[in-house]
Amino acid sequence: MPRIRSYNPDRILSPLPPPVVEVGDGRLVPWEDGALLHDVKAAAEILTQKLGGGYSEQMIRRRINGGIWIKNQHWYKTGSLYKVSIARVIEWQAKGG
Repeated sequence: MPRIRSYNPDRILSPLPPPVVEVGDGRLVPWEDGALLHDVKAAAEILTQKLGGGYSEQMIRRRINGGIWIKNQHWYKTGSLYKVSIARVIEWQAKGG
């Protein structure tokens, strides 16, 4: 009969703190999927990091009126809310970006 190891709570790793991305003004923004950004400057910076393109504040402001949901590197219209998903920033960070 195989030996069953006893439960040792000291061996369980503590959960990692929630991952964040530092934006231009020093604020830490969570990058988990569905994170909302209502700050145009932060959104422009996150998008530039995430997609590698030059997403200017002006370009993003033009899209705010209709509301945008950004996910998986595509733009989707969503009504009146402006939302930015930065789910893929983890990939960007993991690659040393």
